[in-house]
Amino acid sequence: MDKKPRIDERYTSFANIDCFTNACNVIGHMLRITKQPNMMNAYWEKYIPQIPEAYFKPENKNLQKEDVLYFVCSKKFYLEELFEDAEDEAALAALSVCELECC
Repeated sequence: MDKKPRIDERYTSFANIDCFTNACNVIGHMLRITKQPNMMNAYWEKYIPQIPEAYFKPENKNLQKEDVLYFVCSKKFYLEELFEDAEDEAALAALSVCELECC
């Protein structure tokens, strides 16, 4: 007999990997770095307002938390360039973890 996955299992890939937290860590680094005037540009000015609401309100169960992961994964190369330009090893490490475990 085929067992259908429960609705809450659809976005689970591996045990003990929290892709929402991984993506939030990357966004946190991005926001910190872009506060530096020399790191902000027109791209980031348009990108930052697009951060999903779930990042700012993680306790809200009705928000789509996978949107936060998509937000990070879809812009991975831009984020990597920003982190490299900032020479921020912690940000690069967070991005690497998110990419390897979740993207």
